[in-house]
Formats: sequence, structure tokens, C-alpha cells
Amino acid sequence: MTIGGNFQKERLLLGLSLEAFAKKIGLTRNAINNYELRITQPSREALLKLIKIIDKDYLCDDAYLEFILSDYPNIIKKWRGNHHLSLRQAAKILEVSSSAINSLERQVYTIDRKNYDKLKKHIEV
Repeated sequence: MTIGGNFQKERLLLGLSLEAFAKKIGLTRNAINNYELRITQPSREALLKLIKIIDKDYLCDDAYLEFILSDYPNIIKKWRGNHHLSLRQAAKILEVSSSAINSLERQVYTIDRKNYDKLKKHIEV
């Protein structure tokens, strides 16, 4: 089952509408609907809110979501440091921009699945 399916199943087991579920965890109805329909993936902040209600192991049933909840900025920094890579060198290896690496290391935004897939080819995650 997908994370969206897990959201919906848990929400229905709790007997909650989209609105009630969203209000209970502090997210918008549209956000929950988009997760359930797999339009978007939850951010780290959204996952942290969701695991207060839904069991983390049930909710995060794939490596990508586990990575989002990890300390991935430091994982990336450590990888760069261990390999003596500048932002530019790391960006070239991962096929992303230097500013993207910098933003990930500062956790300005949540890493998307596409960049996670690139990252896991080079970093033990």
C-alpha cells in the first residue's frame, strides 16, 4: 500500500473526514487530500505531525520517507566531508545545482523523491 493509501486507511479507521483529520494534526484538508491521491509527498514537518497519530513504521513504509525523517542534512554534509567535495563537486556528482545541495544541507526544503534517488546511488542512506 502507498503512503496515501495508508493515510486514507488510518483516517477512515479513525472515522474522520478529511477536514477533521487535517484539523486534528494541524494540516490543511487539501494537503491530506493531495497525499491520499499521491499528488504530493508530505514534507518532513507534515510527517512529524502525522506520526503523532499514525504509527511511524506503518506510515513510513519506504526508504524515502524514512530518509526524510532522518538527519539528512548532516548525512549529506558528512558524505561531502568524507570525500573532500566542494558544493560544486557534490552537485556535479548528484546532477543537481550547487544551490540545491546547499539548500538540502541547510534543510531549506525537503528533498524530493527524484533527488533522493540520485543521492542514494552515491551515499549510503
